[in-house]
Amino acid sequence: DIKKADISISWKALFRGKFLVDLVVDGAKINFTDSSKKEQKQLGVEAKNETWGDLLDSIVPFNLESLKITKGEVHFINNELKKPIDIHLTKAELMAHNIHNSKKHKGSAFSDYDFSAVIQEDADIKSKGSFNILANPITFDTDLSITKLNLTKLNEFAKVYGPLDLTSGEFNFFMEIATHKGKLRGYVKPLFTNMDVRAGAKERDDSFKELVYELLTAVTNIILKNSKSKSFATKVPIKGTMDKPEFEVGKGIWEAIDNGFGDPTVKPKFDHDTSLKSVQ
Repeated sequence: DIKKADISISWKALFRGKFLVDLVVDGAKINFTDSSKKEQKQLGVEAKNETWGDLLDSIVPFNLESLKITKGEVHFINNELKKPIDIHLTKAELMAHNIHNSKKHKGSAFSDYDFSAVIQEDADIKSKGSFNILANPITFDTDLSITKLNLTKLNEFAKVYGPLDLTSGEFNFFMEIATHKGKLRGYVKPLFTNMDVRAGAKERDDSFKELVYELLTAVTNIILKNSKSKSFATKVPIKGTMDKPEFEVGKGIWEAIDNGFGDPTVKPKFDHDTSLKSVQ
């Protein structure tokens, strides 16, 4: 749903010899709906060979110079449960410039973007970086952070899709990823503070997966209760390709143990060790 969309010729691009448009979207709302019934389930573009780019092209059949989104919302909804789930981003703001490179920059990623939103009316999510939408596959260098998210606001979601029971805690998250010619490098850094988590058993589920959840949550709680900082934090490196990204989970586990029982080395901030140059 879109309250208002404004499409206008980009005079800046026109003076540079390109016919492009500036698109401003106000009050956009996107719903992803989960359901046990296929006809009521909508989690993205349904056609096999269709992409989000194809969808955007059908709405705005012009190449963009800039895109601005204000007061946007994204919801993940499941209404079939006893207590319906609505995981949402609100107050979403996005600004992207030079999308089709009318400025004729020669770098690998010449378009800049800046994004911000609020998760569950509680925590800030911010992302910024650069990209090249004309490259195949797309090239980008991006940072993303989530700060001070109250975990209890995700408890209903965690119970159903985990299954976990989050009774307390605060979540922070930092990520840096860069790609070049299909190659991928970066890391994800989750940090939990004052968290209490338990394996929330699903009905009729005595599987090995349930046992793994119980073991992982037990280890997590041991680290949380015995660490000097009362926190659980790790850094998991990412490498590989766009088609097959690889998360170095083993390194992440040892990082969590070392961070929990030694001197905390995983800090709630960007490490600034990922860039297009590091991928190249």
